[in-house]
Amino acid sequence: MKMRKLFAGLAAAATLLGGVALGATANAASTDEATLTVNHAQEGHTYTAYRIATFDNPQAAEEDSTLASVEINTVTNPDWVKVLRDAFNANNDVPLPNEYQNNPAAALAVLSADHARKVVDELTIPSGAQGIELNTLNGTSKTATVPEGWYVVINTVNGAQKASTTALVATKITNGDKTYTKFRLNKENGQQNIEALGEFNAKSENAPDAPDKTVENVTTKVNDNTVNVGDTVEYTIKHTIPAAAAGYDNYQYAIYDTASKGLTVDAASIAVKIEGVAAPLTPNTDYRVEGPTVNSNTKATLTKITLTYATAKAYAGKEVTVTYRATVNSDILENTDQSATNTAKAYTNGGESGTGTTTVDTHDFQFKKVGVGDTDRNGLAGAKFVVKKDDKYLKLNTTSKAWSLVDDRAEATVFTSGPDGMVKLEGLSSGKYTVVETEAPTGYAQNFKVTFDATIMQNGTVSVEQDTLHLVIPDGNDTQIKNVKSVTQLPLTGAAGTVLFTVVALLVGGAGVAVAVKSRRRTY
Repeated sequence: MKMRKLFAGLAAAATLLGGVALGATANAASTDEATLTVNHAQEGHTYTAYRIATFDNPQAAEEDSTLASVEINTVTNPDWVKVLRDAFNANNDVPLPNEYQNNPAAALAVLSADHARKVVDELTIPSGAQGIELNTLNGTSKTATVPEGWYVVINTVNGAQKASTTALVATKITNGDKTYTKFRLNKENGQQNIEALGEFNAKSENAPDAPDKTVENVTTKVNDNTVNVGDTVEYTIKHTIPAAAAGYDNYQYAIYDTASKGLTVDAASIAVKIEGVAAPLTPNTDYRVEGPTVNSNTKATLTKITLTYATAKAYAGKEVTVTYRATVNSDILENTDQSATNTAKAYTNGGESGTGTTTVDTHDFQFKKVGVGDTDRNGLAGAKFVVKKDDKYLKLNTTSKAWSLVDDRAEATVFTSGPDGMVKLEGLSSGKYTVVETEAPTGYAQNFKVTFDATIMQNGTVSVEQDTLHLVIPDGNDTQIKNVKSVTQLPLTGAAGTVLFTVVALLVGGAGVAVAVKSRRRTY
């Protein structure tokens, strides 16, 4: 059998498929036990190790625990010799030299990383071969105790082998009283952080989890995801950089954020932080931002935040937090349900994540002013109102349709009922509002103006409270507000009836006094 000495400069094949470790015992003893470990084991994946070679004549480097070279012997099972030969023969780019026909594992060991990958991707497991499952869980790693040697580790999901994920891994090597745990290797991408024999990083990542996405209204401090047009909201995206990134020199990690129509993204507010690191990352050094870019058709805004390779590697396994602010604009009123949806996805070497989603909603409130005449009982124009919230007055920018709160009533927006009697306020957040009638229409009593409360719920439902004069007919957004021309037209119910009867009683009392005075005058 041809024996091939493996030197440091030719060891790329070993690292190619998983963190390579080359293990052997003196004189090809194969009974010493070692450990195989797969880091970042993926949920739902099964890792099974099959030994393809043993080792002889390990030679130490300058450091006692570091291996300089070792001789490789394909296992004596003829079935393994055959499938290794077939793997070479199935790939025209990597022919098996004649001198290695009986020891194909030795030929595999001296290939470049790219060529070794091509051969191993063609490898099939012999029928009846007994593997050892790495099934002892330790955090995110799985381990198994195995005889020392060189192994292929097959990655399967639901019994099906995952293509291009087979790992070629060797254990530590024991030679008498010496144990070699390191080897000078040209490491394959994905295994750059592997320092010890017997370890490798899982090459097949599951699709990353969806980012966690939340929103906070920083203008009105409403914490139920409802907003006013004009409010500033802050979005927070949280996601964990896959731990596998530590093994790569060029791991790709990006978060794509899409803000729907109705949101104006503030590019200057974008910030990126890493779990456990006080200072934010530096733009154009630690990450780059593309956008925000507004789609001319949908008016959605796409922003891409991409970590540099070095940043992704340095903070593998850490949570990354992206924050930015946006202003709610009047386009939200054109959206279905007057909602603005914001989504985020993560893109990694493992693929595209699910979608993290959060939504802000804005609502309308309206009521109808009616009179008592034949021509205005179905709609009364000219009534004027101001609206209060949190002891301040609402002010509307008629150009941007943005709302603000002012202290001075003189600065508040005055809402006037139209020919149909309607008063409509669009783009409001949830909360309690107080509507104050400031002027009744011409021909109607100015001393019986209405003040009432209306509450907009989180889901947009409107609840209206009865007023003191009982001129309000509460019915959500179909509420009617009545104006009267004289005291006799006030409803004879509740407090309003009391007021009416008090006024009538005073009038009657006054008439009685007048009669008494006249009677006395007649007496004298």
